[in-house]
Amino acid sequence: MAHIEVEVRGEISKEKFDELTSLFTRDGKFVERKERVLIDYSSLLPEQGIEGRTLDIRLRSTNGNAEIVVKKGSWGGSDARVESIARLAEGEFSSAVHAFALMGYTQGMVCHVINNVFEYKDIEFVLREQGPYFVVEAELLATDQAGADIARTRLEEVCTALGIELFDDTAFYAFIEKVNTEVNNVYDFEKDGADYFRKRFNI
Repeated sequence: MAHIEVEVRGEISKEKFDELTSLFTRDGKFVERKERVLIDYSSLLPEQGIEGRTLDIRLRSTNGNAEIVVKKGSWGGSDARVESIARLAEGEFSSAVHAFALMGYTQGMVCHVINNVFEYKDIEFVLREQGPYFVVEAELLATDQAGADIARTRLEEVCTALGIELFDDTAFYAFIEKVNTEVNNVYDFEKDGADYFRKRFNI
């Protein structure tokens, strides 16, 4: 069932990352560590890209579990988007890459991140490691726009109390451009083939 995923996020220092890890572990609950590899197809679609994106099309593997993820709505420093996830059978990532290519999605941005997931004050917090960079993301779910507005206000209030400086859209887009240039890489089905991810990431 689709729902509205309300998220706010910001870049943090390694010191702040460690501080929040200690706080969430002590006063909240550690949920899990997620190693995630994903193809962000929307980054290289002429009608989507980074700024102004309203459709997020991704194929991802989290701890070896593959999923197709589609999110609809404006993408920015904070957002509230309708999300739908379709889980794939074990070992089907390369087949899904091939299927996407047959539908015309032959290029995407490859991202490899470590997400440390916590629950704190009934909010899901993710402390993300992406190359040399660190990001905190806070998320609540809603079922309608009124609920999404309430959730966004609460996320912003809790993050402010924690001393987290959240991205505005301009800062967020600049950060994505930075990690795409310095950390991520472009995948091209015609050059790299469907087996690229099995060979590189064993998925």
